[in-house]
Amino acid sequence: TITNPDGTTTTTVIKDGVDGKSPTATVVDNGDGTHTVTITNPDGTTTTTVIKDGADGESPTATVVDNGDGTHTVTITNPDGTTT
Repeated sequence: TITNPDGTTTTTVIKDGVDGKSPTATVVDNGDGTHTVTITNPDGTTTTTVIKDGADGESPTATVVDNGDGTHTVTITNPDGTTT
């Protein structure tokens, strides 16, 4: 889970690395105070999240939960309490 300064969050489920295949994560600086995080699973599916800057000292938070089935859930929570 990633929490943005405005309180919105982003949650992403990441699959396990069965058969030596692991998901990859990339982060791109968008040049406007935001970053784009992309998770690519071994099967080619992707999840993309834009993370806002920490203006006014507020930053998003991210939490990761092990689902116990080889996947993990990533949740992004923004300072305003919204989640993604």
